[in-house]
Amino acid sequence: MTPFASWQDVVAAALFGDRLWYKAPLDRVARCGRVLRVYRNVKIKIGAWSSDMDPFTADAGHLERFGKKS
Repeated sequence: MTPFASWQDVVAAALFGDRLWYKAPLDRVARCGRVLRVYRNVKIKIGAWSSDMDPFTADAGHLERFGKKS
């Protein structure tokens, strides 16, 4: 997983429809998330492709947890 350089890169990937990978603090591996919505205040709503992740809303404070497949 390659980390994003900035929150704007995460939002751009979300708007483009890319799959986002998220590694929660207590998880050993990153999980693929599906973008449900991008809000005007630059927060994004993430859901799971399967039942292994509950939907949540993320903001720039979550930047270090997001990445993309390299």
